Amino acid sequence: MEKELISNFAPFAFYSYYSVIAIVFIGEVLWEKRPLQQSFSIRWLNNIGLEFVSSYAVRWLIPVVAMDLALRCSEQNVGVLNLLNMPLLISLVLGLLALDAWEYWLHRLFHRYLFLWRFHLIHHSDLDLDFTTHVRHHPLESLLGQLFMLLFVVLMGLPALAVMFYSVAAFSVSFFAHSNISLPAKLDSVLRCFIITPDMHRVHHSIDKPETNSNYGMVFPWWDKIFGTYVAQPAKGHLGMVLGLDRFRSRRDLFIDRMLVVPFTKEVTQRAKSVADVE
Repeated sequence: MEKELISNFAPFAFYSYYSVIAIVFIGEVLWEKRPLQQSFSIRWLNNIGLEFVSSYAVRWLIPVVAMDLALRCSEQNVGVLNLLNMPLLISLVLGLLALDAWEYWLHRLFHRYLFLWRFHLIHHSDLDLDFTTHVRHHPLESLLGQLFMLLFVVLMGLPALAVMFYSVAAFSVSFFAHSNISLPAKLDSVLRCFIITPDMHRVHHSIDKPETNSNYGMVFPWWDKIFGTYVAQPAKGHLGMVLGLDRFRSRRDLFIDRMLVVPFTKEVTQRAKSVADVE
């Protein structure tokens, strides 16, 4: 039954990715929040180019995807949820919540330890914020994230449907959360009760250290509120705040070749601790 549902849902998941991009892009054009400071073409070409490099690196090095692994675990009765043998609907809900909690804590780990932060800082070094920032991740960060995801899928025995639904929810909300869309304050306050909004996530991309280390959530805002990492608004306001990091602020740092080598430079080791609470 689960395989049949997945086969029916798969085309929707594929087309929804590009539909979300189109919708968010139109929203940015019509309701821009902040004037972009950097070259539009340079940021787009290099951010999206980095996504292609990351995607191919992950697919080449890890041919097994999380959804396929979840199906295998279900067939072999491996993992916590499979051993509990709960109804599919309950497993699906628990799986979605577990995945989002996992992503929250994994994000915190990438801010906590220097080995992980040196790759994640590429995402934070973007000097503007729009939907292309969502795909601006170093290939090794993407690779490590996928490995951690596969491990979690096996340990928890997550339903393949939960993995698929969460993947769609994660990229949809993350494209939206990274967007340069201006929402009415009342709408934002309602939405952020249920999902991450652009104003909520923008705080996380602030140059100010306490704000950089806040609002880690991927889809749901609840984990930040439960674990005390929620910051409602930037201290300098959304138009006055500075985005990015205190280093890697030159035009040269926007290019893909520079983004690929920065994590291995001495400057990262020497300066990273001034940006995030890393060890």
